[in-house]
Amino acid sequence: MKEIRIEGLRSLKDTGNIPIKPLTILLGENSSGKSTFLRTFPLLIQSLETNTRGPILWYGPFVDFGQFEDAQSKFADDKKISFSFIFDAEDIVTAMPQQMASYTGLSDGELTVRFSLVNDERDNSTRVASFEIDYNDNKISVELNKSNKIESCVSKGIDLTDVFSDATMVNGSPGAPLLPAIKFKRTRGPYYSRLEELENEKLEKIFSEKLSPLLHSRTNRASFVSKVKKIQLVNKAELLNSLKSLSKTNTWKKKLQKFTPEHELISSLHAYILAEKMPILLHFINSKIANELDDVKYLAPLRATAERYYRSQDLSVGEVDFQGKNLAMFINNLSEKEKSNYSNWLLANFGFDLLCDSENGHLSLSLQYENSASKYNITDMGFGFSQILPIITQLWYSTNTRSSKRYLYQQKSNSYMVIEQPELHLHPRFQAKMVDVFAKAIKMTKNSKSGVQLKLIIETHSETIINQIGHRISTNSLSKDDVTVVIFDKKSPDTPTEIKISEFDDKGYLVNWPWGFFEPELS
Repeated sequence: MKEIRIEGLRSLKDTGNIPIKPLTILLGENSSGKSTFLRTFPLLIQSLETNTRGPILWYGPFVDFGQFEDAQSKFADDKKISFSFIFDAEDIVTAMPQQMASYTGLSDGELTVRFSLVNDERDNSTRVASFEIDYNDNKISVELNKSNKIESCVSKGIDLTDVFSDATMVNGSPGAPLLPAIKFKRTRGPYYSRLEELENEKLEKIFSEKLSPLLHSRTNRASFVSKVKKIQLVNKAELLNSLKSLSKTNTWKKKLQKFTPEHELISSLHAYILAEKMPILLHFINSKIANELDDVKYLAPLRATAERYYRSQDLSVGEVDFQGKNLAMFINNLSEKEKSNYSNWLLANFGFDLLCDSENGHLSLSLQYENSASKYNITDMGFGFSQILPIITQLWYSTNTRSSKRYLYQQKSNSYMVIEQPELHLHPRFQAKMVDVFAKAIKMTKNSKSGVQLKLIIETHSETIINQIGHRISTNSLSKDDVTVVIFDKKSPDTPTEIKISEFDDKGYLVNWPWGFFEPELS
């Protein structure tokens, strides 16, 4: 995911496109909307992981947005909540089965998908009211009615609604429920495993009718239509060139010579090719969103208080939970090799080791400093350790191990950590150390052969964290291109949040930084 945009959610009327870099820092005063932005990620996670009637689970195990009416911004003009994602199209193509990739029409460039949600007053459920796909000068906009039927479908001013009159809209595939799916035929098995369910017979006739006047009488219409349908999603000028190369007959060449990219036939074919690819394209976009968000680790503020002893349970723990309650079980579940790697990593970066001891059915966590024989139960080490240990443990696990999750088509491309206020109860020196570890982890995953890229999204009030990021950029330990600083500015409770993007220059100084941002107001 390259960028995300949120519209109509609480105080966020429209964030604009926010770049998601390896390190994305969210800053702003209290109640300015930065938590709303950050908690969108766990909101989407709990929606993907739970079997729901609608696309979004507003209240779940991670975050509580109330109901649709509570989440909806009073500043929204259209009474909708919208999410947009921008991806590299190549990432979608390279991660899907080769035999299916050609059907999408994608190659390289950016692909944007936007979907809007409304509240269904009949049963107080959320539904997708519309969605848009925008790629390489190909854009299609779809409106759905209350019965989940296509009410309107338009591509670059060309009405395609009738083309989808036989379409059946169904909830997204298991594990990818955000966008609805389109199919045309009833067959057994998952719809995405059978391409015939995605074939629109109406388009077959339309292509044949549009192309017949240009073809020689002896040309096989069905075979030629099949060639046209395989053309990639390109702009109109490239489409015209692609069409010219499909046949060497004089009839075809002479008739196409007089056409320009804006000719009515070229414009309509441009729209119909996108319409033909939309069902399978929509499916893979939905899968891409789900798989991208499936590897998001959320760490809430005010993480679990340390306990002197934890009850040992025969549970398989694959990650640290969002409050850090299962930290002892997580460490106890690591293999001996993983425990050794974890210890070495802690000692190298923080100068201490975290030990998990098991005795009489209970677990205990203890700190042991480098070059010291003594160890101390974490309950005796101050509240700050209980707050930071889940963060650094999950950071180590995300960057030093491979996930065992199974993905639908897509291979894992990014590993996200979404952290609220990591600086809580931490001395500034420890906050600076934490930034150093962030920088090391980002550099390590960028150079990894696995292709997994770490992306940290952090909400903070810490001036120390900001200054240390700038310092590490100045010493070339961190690239300025890997950092986005998002500033949330809310002038008053009755105005929507304004979003500003700041960045660092090569010397580690902030650009587009609001003067006096961290200064107290003086009366």
